[in-house]
Amino acid sequence: MSSRPTRQARMGTHFMSPRWNAAGWRLYKGDQDPVMDFEHYRAMAPLAERARFDFVLQSDILALHDLEPDSFARSVNRWPEPVTLASALAVITSNIGFVVTMSTTFQEPFHVARMIASLDHLSKGRASWNVVTSNDYPDGPSFRLDQRPKPEQRPEQSLEFVNVVKALWDSWDDDAIVFDRENGIYADRSKVHEINHNGTWHTVQGPLNVSRPPQGHPVILTAGGSADFRERASKMADVLFTAFDTIDDGVRFTADVRERAQKNGRQPDDVLVMPTFAAIIGETETDAQAKWKDFQRIAPHHARFRGTNIEKAGRIGSYRQIADQIEQWWEAGAVDGFVYVPLELPVDLQLWADLMAPELQRRGVLPTHYEGSTLRENLGLPRPAVDRSGKLSLA
Repeated sequence: MSSRPTRQARMGTHFMSPRWNAAGWRLYKGDQDPVMDFEHYRAMAPLAERARFDFVLQSDILALHDLEPDSFARSVNRWPEPVTLASALAVITSNIGFVVTMSTTFQEPFHVARMIASLDHLSKGRASWNVVTSNDYPDGPSFRLDQRPKPEQRPEQSLEFVNVVKALWDSWDDDAIVFDRENGIYADRSKVHEINHNGTWHTVQGPLNVSRPPQGHPVILTAGGSADFRERASKMADVLFTAFDTIDDGVRFTADVRERAQKNGRQPDDVLVMPTFAAIIGETETDAQAKWKDFQRIAPHHARFRGTNIEKAGRIGSYRQIADQIEQWWEAGAVDGFVYVPLELPVDLQLWADLMAPELQRRGVLPTHYEGSTLRENLGLPRPAVDRSGKLSLA
């Protein structure tokens, strides 16, 4: 095993929708459905912040998932739009970041750049974008597809889309706002620039009508695992959300990502690898086994939870046993951190805040406080300088 990493682990979590873990919604102890109830999220956000999570990832699908009557009846088929929810939660928190999912297939670069930049300003630098390309089903039927890229074209189109968004964020210099009331000068026009992008998929003049975000570029997260994905992500992303089964797989994957990042002109540590961490955690192992048994009672055919075979992976245990696993993966250099997927909300967030986070902090794995004022700073990522080279790095 290698020496302990110099950078402590980074942690994200989910507030679980869409679809709320298939049948997992049945574990909720409240009397009323909480999915569209802001009080549900109002209670969880400060809890996640107390647990020292770096960010909350809010998933999204642009359609109902399954209209077959029986499947529809048993699934959670509604959820808040992520930017709206994140904007509300930013008001009641101070440190935690918010990752909002937006599609490069069914959005336009200017709209995404504007919304994410606005969220970054209003949250004082805590915005992040989860880049997805979406599927024609279930997302497509509610949108015009004649002007959209075909599935096999979407990786290339998505890379162009992301780089156009970054160029729009850079269309304002950091010091473009003057706010000189005495002389009546609000902004310096010479420091606001058109981007004049004319690409394969997008034609965008700019500039953006929002000044440069506090983080320069809000943190970019994207999910996948293939070699082609790793190549694209090493060019455009800050955080890779992925999954693998063993520590050895993680070591190889992370080393490959770092090598690709360096080849593409970035520092190896400028791209974080944070796989899904699905686990059934209790105060004791007996508590955890009882929780898993309860889930199996209502979902007997779900051996896998969020893509992880829980029993095969040994992810059922006391908080100390699960902390052992996190520490082993982190010490081996297999990951930069994890995105924890709770089974039961808000119970599992409460347990993480009360037991897991203090245990990981005691071991030196997890920071005891937020080191910076922005999500980038808390993740240990550099703030990008303005790039007005005229090249959008689409190769």
